[in-house]
Amino acid sequence: MDEQEFEIPVPWGHIAAKSWGNDKNQLVFMIHANSDNAGSFDRLILHLPDTFYYIAIDLPGHGKSSHFPSNIPLHEINYVLAVNMVVNYMNREKVILIGHCWGGQMAMLFSQFFPERVLRLVLIEAVYFSPVSVEYFKQYTREYIDNSITLLEKSKTRKPPVYSFDSAKHAMINARIYGKLKPEAAGPLLKRCLNPIGEDQYQITND
Repeated sequence: MDEQEFEIPVPWGHIAAKSWGNDKNQLVFMIHANSDNAGSFDRLILHLPDTFYYIAIDLPGHGKSSHFPSNIPLHEINYVLAVNMVVNYMNREKVILIGHCWGGQMAMLFSQFFPERVLRLVLIEAVYFSPVSVEYFKQYTREYIDNSITLLEKSKTRKPPVYSFDSAKHAMINARIYGKLKPEAAGPLLKRCLNPIGEDQYQITND
């Protein structure tokens, strides 16, 4: 299937996307995991039928997409908002969602909030949010707010680190909560998240 790159305008900039297939077919919307990007689906797409129209996005602050405004704390609901804006932009009545890991959580939330817009939900290595007690939720939320304020203050002066290509690849492979990424899987991700700033000098665009 032919691959095309395009951008979706949003109030804070743009959301980068790539598509495969005939846009007259049923839309399949693919959402990547945390710290990944649309490149996650490059190898999967080779095994999917060509009777659908596939779109994968770089979530805000990932890959080639614009970052959320620096004064907005990162939260799942903001990413669900971004997903909804993309679905609205594509002007489709119903979509099929494929979510990988954390992207699967976003897909599940979207399906709960907007069930009338979801034809099918496909999850890859995804689990739903764990149930917690009211007291734990209060404690977690307070810590989240305090940590967000601290990070927002640090972001005023902090400069992003600079990597060589090899060190960026090493960081991408090892920056996983569980296990490591295979080198061949890291390649498509690196293509979308490295910003060259000098000779063999790169910044990783992920938040």
